[in-house]
Order: sequence, then structure tokens, then C-alpha cells
Amino acid sequence: MDIRDRKDQNGLKFQAAVTKFVCISGLIVAIPFSLWHLTQGIPQILIMLLPAIAIQATALYLLVRDGFNPMAALMVAVIQIAGSVFYVHLAGSASSYWLFTSSVANFFLVSWFRALVLNLLCGIAVSWLMRENPDFVVRFGINYLMVNLFLFAYTYQLEKKTGEVSHLLYRDPLTMTGNRLALDAALAHAKEHRDRYGTPFTLLMLDLDHFKRINDAFGHTTGDRLLVMFARTVEQRLRATDGLYRFGGEEFMVIAENTALEQAAVLADDIRRLVSETAFPPTEGITLSIGLAELQSDESTDSWLNRTDQALYKAKDAGRNRIRNAIPDAPAE
Repeated sequence: MDIRDRKDQNGLKFQAAVTKFVCISGLIVAIPFSLWHLTQGIPQILIMLLPAIAIQATALYLLVRDGFNPMAALMVAVIQIAGSVFYVHLAGSASSYWLFTSSVANFFLVSWFRALVLNLLCGIAVSWLMRENPDFVVRFGINYLMVNLFLFAYTYQLEKKTGEVSHLLYRDPLTMTGNRLALDAALAHAKEHRDRYGTPFTLLMLDLDHFKRINDAFGHTTGDRLLVMFARTVEQRLRATDGLYRFGGEEFMVIAENTALEQAAVLADDIRRLVSETAFPPTEGITLSIGLAELQSDESTDSWLNRTDQALYKAKDAGRNRIRNAIPDAPAE
């Protein structure tokens, strides 16, 4: 699970929470509103709102059961904006204020582009319905357009800033690899897929040999630049499905998805040789020790991480610039 997947998951959770709120608010308002019109001898409003109530209730049920559903959110946006237009058709221009409520909700339900398109189509439809009242059309059109432009500017900038914050939240600020928060999420994702689908995952712990000597000899600024170069070098060998994370200091983790221990050993050796053959000025060269552990059935992420760490220490104890595999824990008797 890479950082982009994690950001997408957080975005979906936010969208689900907002859509639930919109659906619940819509039901709270629509049901008594339609019943009140029924008592006033206007059953058309109840008939008009029944599809909206049914779709909002269905969308709310799907959200609770399955999480965010983009199509359900789009259906809610379409039905509520269509209902608002129909209400204007029945009640006249005085009821146009409902359009502003629906328009605001749409920017929270769907993407800013879809919301803008839906709302502009709504504005065109209402203007056509009220074409015999040009004074209303001009006043409504200007106000409705300005509100939607403001909403567009706000949601667009909010989405941009949220993406920047999410990017920083799961990135190591120096190397721009995943940080510990991203690593924890990726480990949990790997365990979930291993337990559910049997997908093999192997964890690689990379440690730069004698990195303290580099810091002592050339300074921490040079050491930081070397870490950045090291991260870019390792990324050259990784697949799109692999994730690289900074564990701390000069230690990095690679989660190799759909990769058994034997395949990961080949990957580890390629990384080790690539690093040893790459120039990292001002040093003459650096080497790498690597520990490997494949996630076992029903193993916790802590156990998986500990076994990888133990394998790394074995590589160091053996003389560094080596790879060692972790031995699976013996099953409890």
C-alpha cells in the first residue's frame, strides 16, 4: 500500500462522512417538509420528494454497509438538484432559495467539476422556466453564478491544500519516502491482504553500513544529502507496487507486495549491488546490510517487523554488506 493509496483511503472516509451527513440532513428536512405540504393540500410535493427520500435512504444504507460509493453520492446530488428545479416549477420563483442549499451540498457530495456542471445546468433550467420574468432571471442568474464560483474556488483550493497536507503527513521530510505513519498503515494493509487472500509479502530492512563515520567525517548536512541520494537510488530498482519507507536514521524499509522470500532475496541482492556500485560523493562508496522476513500466516505486524530486525542484525554480525533471511517463528504448542 503506497502513500497515494493511503491518501485515497482517507479521502474516501471523509467523503463517506460528508455524504452521510448530507443524506441524514436531507431526510430530516424532506420527510416533514413533504408531509406538511400534504396537509396543505399539495400532494405533488410529496410525490416529487418520494424518489429523493428513497435515494437518500438507499445511499445512507450503502454508506453504512459498504463505505463511500461515488455513484450513490452522484445520484443524491442529481436527485436533489432535480427536485429543487421541479419545486421551482410548482411553487414559482419564490422557492428558488432551495437551489442554493442544494448547490452548496453538491460541492460536498461530488467533485468540484461535477458539482459545478450540475449546478450550472440547474441554473439554466430554472432560468428557462422563469423566462417570462426577465427581472428575476437576471437577478437570480447573477447571484446563483457568483455563489457557485465562490464555492468552486473554495473547494478547489481546499482540495489542493488537503492534498498537500496529506502528502506531508505520510512523507519523510528529508528523503520524501514514506514515514513511520505510512509504514504502519502499509504493514496493516499487507497483513489484511495476507490473511484474506494469501498474498505473499516480504519485508526488507536496509541499513547503511558505518553511516555514523560519514556524519563524523563530513558533517550531518553531507549525511543528509547522501540519504536522499540513497533513497533515489533504491527507488530505481523498486516496482510500482513496492513501498519504500524511512524507519529512522539510516534505516529504511521496503515492503514487497506479492513477493515470496526467494523473490525478495533477488530484489535485495540487486539493491545491495546497485548501492555498492553507485558513487555517493564525497565518500568512496557505501555498502548496505539487509534483513528479510516474509509475512507468515496469522503473524502480527510487530512480530513480522521484529523478525526482519533480527535478520538485519545477523547480516551486520556476519560482517555487513550482506543479506540474511529471518527464520519463521516456531508455532506455539
